Amino acid sequence: MITARLLPPVLVVGALFSAAAADSWKAPEPASPDDLRLAGTWAAAQARSADRMAAAPLDKPEFILADVSLKQHRKFVEYSGDISGRWIGAAAFLAPLYPKPFAAFPAILAEIPTYQKRDGHFGADQQLPKIDRTRDMPILWGNGRLLIGLVEVYQRTGDQKALETAKRLGDYFIATDPVYNKAENLRSVGGTYADGFVTCYFSCIEGLVALGRVTKDKRYLDQGKRIAELALTVDNFDGLHSHGRLCAVRGFADLYAATGQRRWRQAAERDWRTFMERYRLPTGGVKEVLSAKCERDEGCAVCD
Repeated sequence: MITARLLPPVLVVGALFSAAAADSWKAPEPASPDDLRLAGTWAAAQARSADRMAAAPLDKPEFILADVSLKQHRKFVEYSGDISGRWIGAAAFLAPLYPKPFAAFPAILAEIPTYQKRDGHFGADQQLPKIDRTRDMPILWGNGRLLIGLVEVYQRTGDQKALETAKRLGDYFIATDPVYNKAENLRSVGGTYADGFVTCYFSCIEGLVALGRVTKDKRYLDQGKRIAELALTVDNFDGLHSHGRLCAVRGFADLYAATGQRRWRQAAERDWRTFMERYRLPTGGVKEVLSAKCERDEGCAVCD
């Protein structure tokens, strides 16, 4: 599946970009997917991707929902929202064009909120403020994918329940800031692979920025900024999970689009240059892990 993302225009405003200019920034409106129709081989690829979204095991709603319902044992089920969040995000864009593969979309979307915990998160019960990396990092990752998926659903369908669920999840990220958003977690929680702190926590930025954009609630945008500030302190990518870091880079770009603050654009460009200069494969993609020892790529990172 090809996902089109709007990039902000480059504005030449002189050598200095003042705080006043940032305050008066008019965030660009994302183009509607309805304004774009693929043709030829691109359209054929999109149709095959839509069909794949309804092929086994994704033809079973209980499989898609397992990472939030916790009713089915499958690999990576602890990443609560990883599949369900990405599936509903894809469905929001593709279901109008390909209704048959996404016939279960309304039922799946209606069931997701029933698994939301009292504090707003999805997945296993937590014992915060004590962080258990093997439990809590997968929750952060999956909840980040679910947050952006819920916002995408609201943007495309206007579904108020999806927005309400997203806001409760956004409130969870705000409430847990004193627990997670600490530099010491880079060391004490640690990890660079799928359940690493730098992989899972920073991937939440883009969902918070998107939620702030659609709600006009500054709290969500500010929380995205706070997490991004910590993400900026990581400048050595050796050994990182590439998909996780690229999600953070999208968050930087989204912050620039939302605020006009050049530091976020510069952060995205810095990271992008690092990927292009140090980690890009001859095929144009990147490895799953940014390491010479890693011998595989990953579809998620290639799409990023």
